Amino acid sequence: MTTLGPQATRRIAMVAFDDAVLLNLAGPAEAFGYANREFIRQRGLEGGPPPYEIRTYSPAGGTIRTNCGVALVTEAFPEPAAIDFDTIAMIGGLHMRELATDTSILRWLRAAVPLAKRVASFGSGAFLLGKAGLLDGRRCAAHWRIADVLAEEVPAARVEPGALFVRDGHCLTAAGSIASIDLALSMIEEDHGKSLALTVARVMVLPHMRPGDQPQVSAELRAQTAVSPRVQKAAEWILASLDRRPTVAAVASRFAMSERNFSRSFTREIGMSPQRFIVAARLEAARRWLTGSTLPIETIARRAGYSSGEHLTHAFRKMMGTTPGDYRRSAGEDGEPG
Repeated sequence: MTTLGPQATRRIAMVAFDDAVLLNLAGPAEAFGYANREFIRQRGLEGGPPPYEIRTYSPAGGTIRTNCGVALVTEAFPEPAAIDFDTIAMIGGLHMRELATDTSILRWLRAAVPLAKRVASFGSGAFLLGKAGLLDGRRCAAHWRIADVLAEEVPAARVEPGALFVRDGHCLTAAGSIASIDLALSMIEEDHGKSLALTVARVMVLPHMRPGDQPQVSAELRAQTAVSPRVQKAAEWILASLDRRPTVAAVASRFAMSERNFSRSFTREIGMSPQRFIVAARLEAARRWLTGSTLPIETIARRAGYSSGEHLTHAFRKMMGTTPGDYRRSAGEDGEPG
């Protein structure tokens, strides 16, 4: 599959069905739409054609109804011979497992996808790609609620349940919902550079561009799920005090609980033990600083709660299979402190 030049308009086919998750379609479509508007705003009408053209398809065309009741007007599947898309994007929805048994859809996919330059899945559309054999031997992302089911039903795919989105060659998959926007921004960056992608993220009032390997459920979000005010405050204090290298015993004592009772309550409400939470929070913080700052690795290590840069490197090798330096280089970031 070839790559288009930076000035070419990329035609994206959004393939959707009844009960599609609206955010899986609207989120990426808005990102691509903002990319068009910002591109024209920065370069003017003389700067070349807009980056993207979005069209929405369904098997028979006509009106489909999304999961939240909003209706969308679609075009019927084009004949594969007439396809000249840069990207075919499958939009996940509520009944993708059932749709993945429709032989006519799978047949169209097998004929159409090789004619496009890349294929993407926003959410559970991965079921259709998988059943069509398009994920065989490939890494793919899946929402944490369906990852086990996808791995069981498409055993030839290498499902990565923790990732926001995954790239494997010309195949791109996102966990869905907000992660669909993350993948769209990554596609904009790949197509037209980081500057345009960052501008789109700012216009969409996003806190930052997230790499695909960021966890679907962050430590910050887990902290907010606690019902007990004491447990919630303890989790928030851990997040705000990583540079103090908190221990479970120290946190329990600070919030006037026995270590055993604190660990039991914390695990029940947060969904992981306090020790695992501290480890996850440290790693997430280090990854954010590595991709969003130019700070030295030793400084990042101490801010994230590691005793040294060597300690951070050991943790990265164990959890990520790489070093902090290689992780930073692969992200290609040159930004300011987050």
